[in-house]
Amino acid sequence: MKTIINRIISFVIVLFISFSLIGCFNVTNPSVTTEKQPKNLYDLAVEEGFEGTLDEWILSLFNTGEQKSVYEQAVEQGLFNGTLEEFIKNLKGETGNINIQEASSFAINSICSIYSKFTKTVVNWFGGPRDDEYMTAGSGVIIDDNKEEGIAYIVTNLHVIYDSTSKTGMAETISVYLYGMEYSQYEIDAKFIGGSQTYDIAVIKIESDIYKNSGAYKATIGNSRNITAGDTILAIGNPEAEGISVTSGIVSVEDETIEITNPNNRVQDNFRVIRIDAAVNGGNSGGGIFNTNGELVGIVNAKEVDTEIEGMGYAIPSNIVSAIAKKIISTCDGETKTTTSIVTLGVEFVVSESKSEYSSEQKRTKIVQTISVSDIELLSVANGKLNKKDVIVNIKINNETIIVDHISVIEDTLLRLSKGDTIIFTILRNNEIKEISIVLNNEINLT
Repeated sequence: MKTIINRIISFVIVLFISFSLIGCFNVTNPSVTTEKQPKNLYDLAVEEGFEGTLDEWILSLFNTGEQKSVYEQAVEQGLFNGTLEEFIKNLKGETGNINIQEASSFAINSICSIYSKFTKTVVNWFGGPRDDEYMTAGSGVIIDDNKEEGIAYIVTNLHVIYDSTSKTGMAETISVYLYGMEYSQYEIDAKFIGGSQTYDIAVIKIESDIYKNSGAYKATIGNSRNITAGDTILAIGNPEAEGISVTSGIVSVEDETIEITNPNNRVQDNFRVIRIDAAVNGGNSGGGIFNTNGELVGIVNAKEVDTEIEGMGYAIPSNIVSAIAKKIISTCDGETKTTTSIVTLGVEFVVSESKSEYSSEQKRTKIVQTISVSDIELLSVANGKLNKKDVIVNIKINNETIIVDHISVIEDTLLRLSKGDTIIFTILRNNEIKEISIVLNNEINLT
């Protein structure tokens, strides 16, 4: 089931800066904080000398005799507003509801500003054609690194470093600035590793003592399938090339498909995205959206462009971003090729049932779908194994069981796999549960 939005949707989240119009460009920004992700209270208690398990520690908090419990004191003092069960989960660090400032402080150190240089031939009616240099500004997320070696891999949108209208297409030079270090002396040259027009994803690499000695670090990757409409998110990027900044908002739609002209400006591609209402502007492309744990759940790639529309930005889910970026790094780094491949199953899946489910325990509503097989290609590796109308219950890969409760789960899982890998489907067929094992042997190159 796909929803196609035929509004004006654009990759305008790249900010174009013309040397001939703007002149010199200087960037300043506040200093960076280097603290790592906050620990839960139990971890802090252990550091202070507590010996025992998590449950033993929680029990000790309520062995107060005639005194009021920690929970009662927290409620009376206005430090906590919720049930005892929620309070215990909070102590365990299970709620995911940490302070937004803490989440942004943790996440912001994985964001960088990206500046790409291009040359374009323009027509001068009075002096013939001439070459003009110009820059684009965007954002990126550090997705992997080797801090001791000063190496970092940065994921961004392909359209941040590629312009089909320029003389070379790919940027002639790519410069990176880390948070709090957006000054000329901290410029880091980056190398294009690989990318995909289909997913508008690219990976660039930096290797520098500037990164080695900085407070920057790789992002913590979250599961984008776990977000729901109404979740608070943080968008962090380089809007208007003014330096890295944070905006907050909510998830408007957790999973939808929109039609956008791909970075080559030739084909209208369908992109699976998260819709958000956080403010995103020119330069936010490639920047991250994070949950309230400071985990990356997507990268910004588009927004609605219409005078009557506000607060409709889009981000590629982290499950797609992470899978494609890892493939690019593993297959393209150190090689001459700059494209990767994905496996194909040759099976069409459809949503046979879709509904919302509200969890009173989590106080969240989630869209849950039943996925079944609608068609199988003649030469598919699944032919003779899967049948039409089979209901997919779960998928097993590398001893990991993944519940298939949404059609996006299948795509996300296949993106993680390579040729020769085995995938095991647990299916419901004629009211019987069966396991179907398939070795993937078909793959296609991503454009």
